[in-house]
Amino acid sequence: MKMPWVQGVEMARARTGWRLALAADLLREPDATIGAVARQVGYGSSFALSTAFKRVHGMSPQEHRRAVTTGTQVVTAQSGTVVLPRRVS
Repeated sequence: MKMPWVQGVEMARARTGWRLALAADLLREPDATIGAVARQVGYGSSFALSTAFKRVHGMSPQEHRRAVTTGTQVVTAQSGTVVLPRRVS
């Protein structure tokens, strides 16, 4: 049996992961500011979102947006994010 505080930690991690996945999706919209995305996913400031995003994804929200809009492949692993160059046909 797990202790209640352990379950709370796991739930907090899951919630953070969900919020950051949603933020990554919202960052695909070129007109959405980082501050607006932060507020939409429940962060109080763009700085708070950027700090959490970089900790989990290994890059800032702006770097993520740039990678997505230039067509580079962004692969998120538990250890961080890897940006692969776009294939040239």
